[in-house]
Amino acid sequence: MKTQELKSHAHCTFRINYHIVFVTKYRKKALSPEILLRIREHFARLCKNAGCDLVEFNGEADHVHLLIDAHPGIAPNRLVNTLKTISSREIR
Repeated sequence: MKTQELKSHAHCTFRINYHIVFVTKYRKKALSPEILLRIREHFARLCKNAGCDLVEFNGEADHVHLLIDAHPGIAPNRLVNTLKTISSREIR
């Protein structure tokens, strides 16, 4: 993993990383390598639109791991909701 520097905005200095794990329903082995590549592209685009950076992505047949570098103005619950709903819709 690359070294991340502190970021600053207005009157604060920060480095916020979220480790998010998405699991398929009933842990079914539904994610092929091709689908994982598409999911990575979608997550990278969605993170960029939300003002975040997708630092790392890894996955297996039944789950994916995301490491996201975020801004303090972004609510984690809204970020996760956006990632889940839009990526699910686009992958189907």
